[in-house]
Amino acid sequence: MLSKHQYGFRAKVSTEFAIYDIVECILETLDQKIPTCAVFLDLSKAFDTVDHSVLLWKLEHYYGIQGLPLQLFENYLHSPEQYTVVNKCRSQSQQANCGLPQGSILSPLLFSLYVNDLPKESNFKTTLFVDDTCLILANKNIDILEKMVDQKINKVDSWMRHNKLSLNYSKTVYMIFNSDKKQSSPFTVQIGSHLINRVNSTKYLGMH
Repeated sequence: MLSKHQYGFRAKVSTEFAIYDIVECILETLDQKIPTCAVFLDLSKAFDTVDHSVLLWKLEHYYGIQGLPLQLFENYLHSPEQYTVVNKCRSQSQQANCGLPQGSILSPLLFSLYVNDLPKESNFKTTLFVDDTCLILANKNIDILEKMVDQKINKVDSWMRHNKLSLNYSKTVYMIFNSDKKQSSPFTVQIGSHLINRVNSTKYLGMH
């Protein structure tokens, strides 16, 4: 069920495979002297913002989980109750309608299923490790590449908002890989009204 672009919690793949996939893609485009943009997304409290109704809809319509098994997942997601205490005064308990249980062995798998359709909705080469996401796009003309990245990254942002996930724009970064140093035209990436930081180095899955 899980996308081949998802390297988290799948048998026989790991962070090393994810990093290898990214590096190989970048090296291949560099060998062909094709400018490449890699965007590293940062999600704000990804596990805490998973919408239960969206997740249950995907489990039913994308993965065919129905009847009692679906009800089991619904009870599992809705079982935690939360309340607030201020000066020994406790509010009424309410069921949470978003978020995955912390420390649960199921939570990473459910999150992987939640974002499983992102690679299909994105025109980028997408690499996922649960909520760690890298998007890669290349084009021979760096000016065209800039326009393509701007257009397609906003589609990704729209998908995120549709699925009740939030990008942390200040921590989302991008890098440009280009073997032709003569192509030094300015390159910017903007998501909505947010300018994304361009960096020369970033940490992804524990590796710089």
